[in-house]
Amino acid sequence: MKPDLVYCGAQGFGEEGPSSDVPAYDDIIQAASGLSYLNSDSEGRPRYLPTIVADKVAGLQLAIAVLGGLINKLRTGKGCFIESPMFEGLVAFLMVEQMAGYSYVPSVGGTGYDRLTAPFRRPYPTADGFIAILPYSTKNWVDFFTMMNRPELAELEIVRDPIKRSENINTLYERLYEIAPEKTTDEWCEILRNANIPHTRVNRLDDLLEDPHLQQVGLFEEYEHPSEGKMRRVRSHYSMQGINESQDNPTQLIGQSTHRVLSELGYTEEEIRMLKASNVVKLSAVNG
Repeated sequence: MKPDLVYCGAQGFGEEGPSSDVPAYDDIIQAASGLSYLNSDSEGRPRYLPTIVADKVAGLQLAIAVLGGLINKLRTGKGCFIESPMFEGLVAFLMVEQMAGYSYVPSVGGTGYDRLTAPFRRPYPTADGFIAILPYSTKNWVDFFTMMNRPELAELEIVRDPIKRSENINTLYERLYEIAPEKTTDEWCEILRNANIPHTRVNRLDDLLEDPHLQQVGLFEEYEHPSEGKMRRVRSHYSMQGINESQDNPTQLIGQSTHRVLSELGYTEEEIRMLKASNVVKLSAVNG
């Protein structure tokens, strides 16, 4: 390996473990990591998240690791080999808040963050839809039950004492579940906004395309694809001030960059034509 090369491997399981040769796809990693268990339905049956979360987390972790390697190269002139396996990566992603009693040696309890695994931690049904309601501080909880004409709940120790509240959080979430159907989603949003209690309506995926905030910031943008015409995509969600940002480009057609890459490698036009005629390479009518 070139001494100044930053090389990264992103296999399913780490090379030094007994599962290093196990085939890995998103569903496999969701199941192996414990994520599908955490997402079990009300009858305890594990479920996959309906998104390729293992693939996407692996990509983010890979990018962060490579950036670290490149910074080290800038400082030292030396490259490195980076291994960023999917399985270990998703386990680390999940367990950072789920270690609980296993954080201690010897352990003082099992795994799991009680608030996150509480059965009634869910979006709540309203009179006409669903809403997420998250009283977080003591004031939030007291204000909520007071506004809902439940003064007896507002005075409970499990509401006013943060430690007791943490130990009984599922009981409090169950109260939210029981109260939420009393009002419509719009009514809840107005009440909770005025009380400064964290909340949001539950969006369908289709709703996101019409979301006023996302429209204002321009997250969904239309563009001209070289072969498919006008299309819509999700742009990069972050912005950087003080640098020249490049535009997002459409996914390239097969062979779109072949001519440019071969030319940069020193191949002549005649040699490139011969490679194409021999079906060694494919060239696209659109060059990139």
